[in-house]
Amino acid sequence: MTAAEPPHARVEAASTVPEVTDDALEYALRTNAIVPFFQPIVDVQSGNLRGFEVLARWRASDGRLLLPDAFIPVAVSAGLIASLTINLVEQACRAAREWPGDFYLAFNMPPTMLQESATVDHIIATLKATGFPLRRIRVEMTEVEVVEDERAAELGIAHLRELGIKTMLDDFGTGYSSLVRLHRFQFDKIKIDGSFIRALEQDEASRKIVSAIVGLGKSLGAKVVAESVETRFQLEFLASIGCDTYQGWWLAPAMDAATAAGWLARFEPRQAAPSSTHLTPYQRQYQLEILYERSPVGLAFIDPDLRFAAANAKFCNMIHVPRYEVIGQKVTDVLPVEIGGRALELILRGFCDDQGDLSEVVMPHTAETFLLNHERVSDAGGVVLGVSVVCIDVTDTKRYEAALRAREQEDVYAAPGTPTVFWVAEESGELSYMTPHPPELAAMSVRERIDSWYARMDPPDRERVRSEWVGRDPAATTFQTRFRLEWPDGSRRWVLSRGDLKETGHARRWYGFFTDITREVELEERLGVEA
Repeated sequence: MTAAEPPHARVEAASTVPEVTDDALEYALRTNAIVPFFQPIVDVQSGNLRGFEVLARWRASDGRLLLPDAFIPVAVSAGLIASLTINLVEQACRAAREWPGDFYLAFNMPPTMLQESATVDHIIATLKATGFPLRRIRVEMTEVEVVEDERAAELGIAHLRELGIKTMLDDFGTGYSSLVRLHRFQFDKIKIDGSFIRALEQDEASRKIVSAIVGLGKSLGAKVVAESVETRFQLEFLASIGCDTYQGWWLAPAMDAATAAGWLARFEPRQAAPSSTHLTPYQRQYQLEILYERSPVGLAFIDPDLRFAAANAKFCNMIHVPRYEVIGQKVTDVLPVEIGGRALELILRGFCDDQGDLSEVVMPHTAETFLLNHERVSDAGGVVLGVSVVCIDVTDTKRYEAALRAREQEDVYAAPGTPTVFWVAEESGELSYMTPHPPELAAMSVRERIDSWYARMDPPDRERVRSEWVGRDPAATTFQTRFRLEWPDGSRRWVLSRGDLKETGHARRWYGFFTDITREVELEERLGVEA
């Protein structure tokens, strides 16, 4: 019956409590000095209230509250634990039966109570007498407690379950018989021990353990509860791995009945930390395996030791190495020596920089070209787990681009005197293509050509034309303007630019040209004609 308290609260209580004796505890039970406190349990995803854990508190004669660590061991050794628990159940159920809502009450009961049929019958009779619905009762059994007669405990739990009472394994992860008990007693819920939750931000191992417990619970069909949630980080991490419910000081401390009733009246559910998926880890594992294997691109994962931790068939085919010679091997031992150093450089950059980038890698002795993207993978605490690599085969694209450049080159030399340059712009207005023009360098990229022509426009015309282009009528399907610029041969000329908005396939683009109109402008000037 320990509470999910911050460490400082436990230390303070332990250092100030008086000595607890059997007689003092027995008197406290007769006078109802041991009272129930209620700590809310809410859904991680929706923020809705699910229940309250009922925790024992001893109101000392001087007004101080004693935490369970101070008196539960005495109750066990004095044979008073059953009386204490049944008394607590009765007080809590009578206090909460008039509260609004369909929440449950969770009580921690030692295995000794659950393996004694007379005690189980006494608990059930007490619950029925309070009027609190049995289906809204949860019984928690702490993992570290010894079950002397497991068959008797199994029968006791089965009897409770027949009445609609669900069971929970408390403090999961701190004992030694967890899996056996999970299988034998078929618990409906698993509660993760608070020590793991409090260490989430600082301890990578705790994050792994908590993730594993949530995954185990999901695989077994058991709900998972996290206790001792004290920070936003802890809650968001629990949401990211699919934990079901939580309790702790981040939400509310344990409260006496009157305070809990007031808290419940003011409570408003809030979605604190939405998860990226509602899949269980078991479902997610197999979904990702299918996606990984059937992906049309090469996928690999490099661990911090620079070894291939995973690689799909597509990736292995790309590098022409069978998978059994890839997994577990160093990057530089798998890739051809001609590209191994370059690939290692990119991967090391990925470990240092969380902003992935694209790089072209050409396989030696072949015409194969791959576009490589790398992304650093970290856990919720920022610990780097490895680098994810995506390889896209762009061999055909590169061949097409080379053929296009060759065709452009042929067109350039076939018509060296043409005064016309063709251009294409997206519907948004951004130029995306422009043909080369002699004596312009044919080796220039498309982007460099566009920038080169734009830079050679007279500055006043450049600003005017841009203003006209940006400010054109949104419904317009034609555009025309004229401007002065420096031609590639160094001469200064007037140019007419005209374009039409056309739909091709599923896209709408501007197709246009600009051509030398210097002679027309000079003639207009001599004749005094306005453009």
